[in-house]
Amino acid sequence: MDMINIFNAPKNAFNDMLYVNGQEIYLNGKKKFALITNPEIKEFNDKYVSTDYQLMRGDYIYYNSMYWMIWNQVTVPRAKSFKGIMRQAEHDVVFNLFYTDVTSKYLLKVPAVIQRTSDYTLRTDEMMTLVDSEIHVFVKDTTSTRKINGLVGIPNGQIVIGEHNYDIVGVSYAKKGYLDITCRMGTRNPSTDYPNNIYWGEGKPADWADNYDLSFYEREGVSTLPIVPDNYQTSLTVSATSTAHSSETAGTVIATWTAEANKQTYANFNGYRILLLSDGNEVAGNIVNKDTLTATFGNLAIGSYIVEVYSIFGNNNTILPVSTTANVEDGNTSIVTPDTEITDVTLTSYDDTNSYGTLVWEKEKDASKFEGYTLTGYRVEVYTSSLWGGDTLRDYWVVSTEQCDIKTGWSGENGWFITVQSIFNNGVYMQPQRFEGYTLTGLPDTGGWSPW
Repeated sequence: MDMINIFNAPKNAFNDMLYVNGQEIYLNGKKKFALITNPEIKEFNDKYVSTDYQLMRGDYIYYNSMYWMIWNQVTVPRAKSFKGIMRQAEHDVVFNLFYTDVTSKYLLKVPAVIQRTSDYTLRTDEMMTLVDSEIHVFVKDTTSTRKINGLVGIPNGQIVIGEHNYDIVGVSYAKKGYLDITCRMGTRNPSTDYPNNIYWGEGKPADWADNYDLSFYEREGVSTLPIVPDNYQTSLTVSATSTAHSSETAGTVIATWTAEANKQTYANFNGYRILLLSDGNEVAGNIVNKDTLTATFGNLAIGSYIVEVYSIFGNNNTILPVSTTANVEDGNTSIVTPDTEITDVTLTSYDDTNSYGTLVWEKEKDASKFEGYTLTGYRVEVYTSSLWGGDTLRDYWVVSTEQCDIKTGWSGENGWFITVQSIFNNGVYMQPQRFEGYTLTGLPDTGGWSPW
């Protein structure tokens, strides 16, 4: 049997207890384990914290979804452990360092313990006696919080707590580890942002929401990004394509979008919600993960559809969508192309006073009707007719503008005529349009034309 030294506590007893009953905490953002126990019930929410590592007054502990501050100096161990008192930091206070020499990340947000000196204190000025309310705000002493000294005694040196403005009148370093900031109740200011507890003098910068310093809330392995604001506008670009509905296959709409631009700006980005609407009613919906940038909706009838894409963040704030439209066509209707339609031009003049016989007409009326096709010119042909009904091609021309010299003096046993065909890209011809010779000779000799 091993001999026991009665003057020494068992070395591993506390470590064993910490291993079995220890709870996860974050000490100044670092993941640790500690024993948390309850003291007597008092005015403040205090707890004992026991560790096998050193603690210091002012240290922040994140435990049980709350922030706490070490309230006593615990730099010397008791037996084999360090035991201290931690007090709940019930308030989150924003110090607006915009009014000091800080130019970025000037909204310093800090967990704080607040105590009152008294509800109200009489203060006698030269002409009158005033009634003040004074509080003490305790925050961890760091390089960041020492910048609060720049707010002491200046007109814009205020904080907001519970819809009340407080002037910062002094900072004490008497107890090592935390700052004791004395604040006296001031007057309400219409420029102050009371919902967010931020003091502003006159107006605020447009990018103020991007200038929070949240370093005190950082926890090892845990995101500390701000939550997405109410009425946030989803920031991406969405487009949609569709296939036709026919007797063989139902229509589909395929939506694609770019990644949410602010998915790393706000906390808990979880992906996208996609809605398909027709006549204002939801037809279908999908929720996809953060790496998926496309969604397909099938079994759709002929009609017009709206696609809405919402970014999803891990809170219930209102988020506005980005939308686009898509049309499911009738797949049973043949596709109209230039070669299935008849040329449609209007002749305006034919100069039969000379041998050139210049013919002028207006631009093809359906030049922009065919998706994917561009009008490139015209083919003009001259025919003569015999008594027996035969037609003979006498000449033809291909032109790029709405005029052509087709000569004069054409005649046939049964008259003569011309045809005009509009030509589109890739050599696609419309069906010819016929004009009798007497129609041409009946036109004015001159007429205006305009290139297209």
